[in-house]
Amino acid sequence: MSGDEVLDKSLVNKFFKYARMQSNNKRCADCSNSSPIWVTVTYGFFICTECAAKHRELGVGITKVKSTILDTWSLSELRRVYVSGNSNAPKLGKDTDLRAKYTKAKWYSDAVSELSEKNKEDEPGISFIENLTKRSERALEPRKVEEKKMPKFSDSNAKYVEEKNTMSEKQPDLPREPRDKINKPVAIRKNSFPSLQTSQTEGFNVEDRGSDVRKLGFGALKVQKRSEDNFSSEQGDVSKM
Repeated sequence: MSGDEVLDKSLVNKFFKYARMQSNNKRCADCSNSSPIWVTVTYGFFICTECAAKHRELGVGITKVKSTILDTWSLSELRRVYVSGNSNAPKLGKDTDLRAKYTKAKWYSDAVSELSEKNKEDEPGISFIENLTKRSERALEPRKVEEKKMPKFSDSNAKYVEEKNTMSEKQPDLPREPRDKINKPVAIRKNSFPSLQTSQTEGFNVEDRGSDVRKLGFGALKVQKRSEDNFSSEQGDVSKM
């Protein structure tokens, strides 16, 4: 098929259908308006209706514009759009003056021509249209989600018990106290309560006589002390007589 031969309309529509599915081609290359239906064949960019009118004012010597819906297309023209696309539009800068922008962009038009010639060898004939279709359809396919069976509670519980047993087996044995020391009774020594006994002074002496304390108590000791004092005074009176 000759590169300048007019293509069947169905093939042209097929190409533009998948070419416009690319995110960069969904907006005008000059003003970013959505759903551009025009193309500057010279640079291979999708542009909106308003910008297409401005391109016509520049003349076909600078930019040639065609409609993706109304006009006829050749294979070589579609190939220029295929190798370029709006993803390369930022290479021309962000100048809002389209005349100044595209007058200085002849270098890019020449680059598109070179890429088109090279693409004839890599994807001859209409193979580039078929390849574009396949890539776009694969992108539209829903992603397959791998279904994984959720583990049952009994299985996870058994795994936990198994891991727990494994951990217990790995723990070293701690030294334990001999059983004879654990079972051996401990003798509790009962300390005798110290008793109090009267002395020659006005205080009390502390002695280890628990039995006297139980019998007399602190009050009885005081009474006993006073009785001994009275007895001593009576002895003195008798001697005086």
